[in-house]
Amino acid sequence: MLSLLCASVAEIVVGIVVAVIIVCGFGGYIGYKIWAKRHGKCGCGCDCGSCSGCGVCPSAKQKDESK
Repeated sequence: MLSLLCASVAEIVVGIVVAVIIVCGFGGYIGYKIWAKRHGKCGCGCDCGSCSGCGVCPSAKQKDESK
């Protein structure tokens, strides 16, 4: 009986640790995306501040519309 209780407690602890790792991973990913957006990285593979020809970055589209 005691060994079953210890096994279930261990499984719960492992489950909690895995859940914390997953939540921290998503939090880190979201935090990185927020940081990247604030620093001008749009995720299109180039720096939006200097992107003039790819046409994918939002700043490049705004530059084209303003001309």
